[in-house]
Order: sequence, then structure tokens, then C-alpha cells
Amino acid sequence: MPHFTTAWTVMFEHDTSTTTNIHVAAVLALDSRHDRLTEVLRWLTRAVSEGRTPCKWHLSPTYPHGELARITAAIDHPLAAALCTEAVETLLATQNPDGGWGLHGSTSEETAYAVHGLATAARSHAHAYAPKTTDALGAAHTHLTTHPPRQTPLWLGKTLYSLRPLVPVLHRTATTHAEQMLSSVASGPPGGRGPALGACGGRGMDGGLVLRAAAFDVEPGTSPSGTG
Repeated sequence: MPHFTTAWTVMFEHDTSTTTNIHVAAVLALDSRHDRLTEVLRWLTRAVSEGRTPCKWHLSPTYPHGELARITAAIDHPLAAALCTEAVETLLATQNPDGGWGLHGSTSEETAYAVHGLATAARSHAHAYAPKTTDALGAAHTHLTTHPPRQTPLWLGKTLYSLRPLVPVLHRTATTHAEQMLSSVASGPPGGRGPALGACGGRGMDGGLVLRAAAFDVEPGTSPSGTG
């Protein structure tokens, strides 16, 4: 069971998890728990400023930054806005020359987390993020459509492991999300705030396995590229 002080972690764990608190912020925002939401956002602000962004369950820094951008883009709070800006800038600065993201070379999973974060921020706050994310999303879309999803062990347990069902879903939904944003930019300003608050996009101690496109803010009724 989780417990709450100024930040959330799993009962009996000795230290907090950044991504746990990112996802708790999403839940508190949906539940209108503004007092606790502010506390969690303050904790995340301190963590980011002190460089404590790595996830204790995941090898890549792209995962927490992608989730931070995706979640805070949909939270109407000044601390969330600043966190979203920080996450977007970090993602843009760490994109690889091949258009993907990855700590040791681009991977499907890391690229997907970055795309979902950037695309959600661009759709929720078009005036602030759409211009600067368009090129990055275009390059990412090219990378995703020219590289099939590959399993890369990025999750931390007693050893590194890969979530086999998750990677192709992330690959498909990220490709679709990038296509939607690029199409919106081509046809005019993106729409309003989307339902970006979703569950964790992985399975670790901070959340269950999510295999729903809706968790990554993909428009309903669309079919990811290369799928039926």
C-alpha cells in the first residue's frame, strides 16, 4: 500500500520514487485534491531542481521526463506548468540524431515515452510547445516508422528486463500520437486540452501494466500505422 507524507512511495520502501509521485499527481488532480497535489508538485519541483529525476524502477531518464511532460501538461497549476516546461526542454535536448531517444542508442520504448510527453504538451498548450516540438515529433515519427519495435531490457528488478507486451503498444500509440500532432500543425493550431491524465505506462512498483491507447492520449477511433 502507498503512504503519504510530502511524497508518495510504496509501503516499507526506504526512498521515494519520482515516477510514483508523477502518477500520484495525476490522480490527485483528477480527484481535485488540491492541497495534496500542491505538496506533491512541490516535492517534484525540488526533485527536478536537485537532479533527482531518475526512476528507481527504470534505467532510462527519458521515462520520468516523458511522463512528467505528459502528466503535468494536463494539470492546471503553476508548479505543473513549470515542471512541464522543464520536462519538454530536457526531452528536446536529449533527442538522438536518428530522431529517437535512448540512453545507449535509440529504443522503441524510450522514444515512445518522449513522443507521448511532447505531443501531449503540444496539444494541451499549443502556443507554448507546438512550434518547438514539431521538428522533434517529425523526426521521431520517421524513426518509429522506419524502425520496428525491439525489446530492450530497461526495467529494474533483480535484473534488467523488458515488458514484452508493452513495447509494441507504446510503439503503435506513439506513432499515432505523433501523426495526430503533425496533422494538427499542418492544418492549423491544435485543439484544446486533451485527457492526458492516464495511468502509468509500464509495470513496476509504481503502477500496473497499461495496454490502452487512451492512457497515452491518442484520439479514439484512430488506427496506429501498420495495424489493422
